[in-house]
Amino acid sequence: MKTLKLALVATFVAFLMTDASYADGFRSNPHFKKVINMPLAQAVQNPGLVQAIYEQVYEADVFDVHQYNYAPLVVYQKKTYRIIGDTDQWKRFFRMKGISPATKKTKAAVID
Repeated sequence: MKTLKLALVATFVAFLMTDASYADGFRSNPHFKKVINMPLAQAVQNPGLVQAIYEQVYEADVFDVHQYNYAPLVVYQKKTYRIIGDTDQWKRFFRMKGISPATKKTKAAVID
């Protein structure tokens, strides 16, 4: 009888551990973050994305990186974009005409 009780308790514990491992929902419904890679030249064509870049990417961070390429993550309309550009492209981006980051008004962007 003791063996039967021990077997039932072990079965019950095993069942609870298996059930608890599926409780997080990861195995049944994983949510992965999709990142859209986009070159800076293409991102400039979308005024809303340009505004999001100005709000989320700081000029000092771009030029503090000692690499030739810089690719920050920008969230725009519930999508995550990785904006890829080299240091020269980022310099031109921050000197673009028609965008006023202080007043947050976006006009037709023209790169120097």
